[in-house]
Amino acid sequence: MPATHHHQERSTMKNTTKILVAAAAAVTLTGGGLVAAVWIDHTATHRAIAEAATLGDQVAAAQRDLCAQIDTAQTLVSDTVDKVRDPQVHTHLKDEVLDAQAACALRINQPDDDADRSSAERQRDAIARALRDVRAHKAPLQAASDAVSEQHALWLLDQAKIAAQQASDDLAATIAAVNTAPAEEQLTATDGRVLDNAPRQVLRDSIDSLNAAVATATNLPAIDESTVEGCNAAAKARADAKAAIEAASTAVAEAQGGVTQAKAAWDAEQARIAAEQARHAAASSSSGTKKPSPSTSGSSGSTKPSGTTKPSGTGSSGKAPSGMVPIPDRWKDREAPGVAPSTDCTLRPGTCEFEK
Repeated sequence: MPATHHHQERSTMKNTTKILVAAAAAVTLTGGGLVAAVWIDHTATHRAIAEAATLGDQVAAAQRDLCAQIDTAQTLVSDTVDKVRDPQVHTHLKDEVLDAQAACALRINQPDDDADRSSAERQRDAIARALRDVRAHKAPLQAASDAVSEQHALWLLDQAKIAAQQASDDLAATIAAVNTAPAEEQLTATDGRVLDNAPRQVLRDSIDSLNAAVATATNLPAIDESTVEGCNAAAKARADAKAAIEAASTAVAEAQGGVTQAKAAWDAEQARIAAEQARHAAASSSSGTKKPSPSTSGSSGSTKPSGTTKPSGTGSSGKAPSGMVPIPDRWKDREAPGVAPSTDCTLRPGTCEFEK
């Protein structure tokens, strides 16, 4: 009995020791778990705060980019007012700009350093959503801007087509107004009727240049209406051709003036020659006309043949004029048949007849 009692006491002590060791082990394990849990929570909180800060920087960068994109879109709208084929694209772009501006004005709150894990993670998630929202406006705003740019390009093409067609119409009217017939007729009419043929040659060259300019303008290539550049090039070519025709037409008009002056100079010279010939003719006629003799007595309108004149009779020299033979003194008292004695009678040259 005593041994058995002693054995029972020893068994009780062993069981008690096991319970105490187990309890101590349990306490130890529980405390360590709490410490581990606290450490894990603290680490997650700091990670959430750090992630929120990174996301916040990304939001700020995205907002800067979006604001710059908004500025570009607003400038595009301003520059293309009434310059788009479809005005609806302006309305759509303005709506996108308003939405994007709201995203740019969005403000975020970073978690405090002493925030608990739950608060830090909620704020981090809110910042992440804000980043997605800001970035979500980038693509629609760009698409709306591109639509405006496309419609503006179509409008520019329309305007270029209109300008090219107007230039073509103006050129056609200029060509239709060209008429070289009067200049050609002037050349024909003045052939051999100018003192110097140089003005007529200038007119001939000017007419040829005008015809060449018209030929060049008539054979211009068709307008390429597929691009603004093609339309602009066609408009310029037609404007240049029109200017060339106008310049050539002006040159023809000026050359015609030169020929007119040359013809006038020729006419003046012909008039001068005619006047001179008339004077010569008048002089010749005057030299061959009979003049009344101063010695004529009593017969009105009778004249002496050219080259005869009254003898001096009692002139200072006593000589008879050329072609007249003086009557000898011994014949002065004689009477010619039918002629009374007179000292004014002369002997007709080559005869024996007297004439008074």
